[in-house]
Amino acid sequence: MNNNRIWKFLTIILFCWSLILSFIVFGSHNNVSTMSVDEYHVSGFSTDLSEVVDECRSAVVTIVSNNELSSGFVYRQDGNKTYIVSTAHGIKGSEVNIYFDNDIYVAADVIGQDVFGDVSLLCCELPFKVSSLKSGSSSLLKAGEFTLCIGSPLSLDYANSVALAMVSSNERTIENRITYDGRLHVYYEDVIQLSSQLLEGYSGSPLLNMKGELLGMITMADDEIVFALTVEELEYIVDALINNVELNKLQLDLKGVFVSSMLNYEKTYHDISLDQLSGYYIKSIKNSSLAYSWGLRSGDLILSINGVTITDFKSLLGILYSNGSSYNFEISRHGEVMSILGSIDD
Repeated sequence: MNNNRIWKFLTIILFCWSLILSFIVFGSHNNVSTMSVDEYHVSGFSTDLSEVVDECRSAVVTIVSNNELSSGFVYRQDGNKTYIVSTAHGIKGSEVNIYFDNDIYVAADVIGQDVFGDVSLLCCELPFKVSSLKSGSSSLLKAGEFTLCIGSPLSLDYANSVALAMVSSNERTIENRITYDGRLHVYYEDVIQLSSQLLEGYSGSPLLNMKGELLGMITMADDEIVFALTVEELEYIVDALINNVELNKLQLDLKGVFVSSMLNYEKTYHDISLDQLSGYYIKSIKNSSLAYSWGLRSGDLILSINGVTITDFKSLLGILYSNGSSYNFEISRHGEVMSILGSIDD
């Protein structure tokens, strides 16, 4: 009898334990499925961007000038003045109309332009309030990250169209060529490179992250490659235009990479200490450039300029747009720290 009771007791325990194991195994499987695919969410990425679009749509406008279409967005609203930003190449002529998403359109004045940054600043008066876009940081972008564009391709019938663009690089330096004041200007421009197929009407549209923050402005496209001016540089240009400040960007005409974005093997290859976290490494420099005439060379690591440590694109922009006349570069060349002085009056 005692043995029978023991066997019955063990059988009940084994049965209960098998139930618990089954619950753990199948319950965990169901949880994984729910986490991986759960109505618009796949592996943590939301495919429903409607809230972001709804939040930003009212700040995006369509611009018609000289019967040509371009996109733009609200930068700031001060009292009865609303400032609109778009590209310089998209604004042709003095008669400009701004179309908002509520089907209201108003005439606008061109306050100023920076042809080298490809930025136009427009101003209009509105009978209603609009929200501007929140600024983000282009330096936080990573290759492979998706961004969002809202613009007006083809015609007004397609205003506020939405497109995705994947980041190829947030630190791409390209050679830009424009004809201005009767002569050809060839210079380097730092931009965000995107992999997308955006139609011409998207020029001037805001580049947004998945939080709806402004990362830059679409300026040009070449086949399947799209470029955007960074929000950091855009803010320097627009604020100068609003305040009627003369805008002179120092053109160093060099290509490089920030140490903060280098991987360890890149630092080792360029003889940079692994614990070095700041600086701008020069990969190439034009022999005809101002920086070359001052003594900067490929392979130099710019540590600071005029005492300002160069950590990222924004710190470098602060120097390039400082309207200074003399510059003191602290650099590291083959491990030796030295100073190089330069003046634009030389």
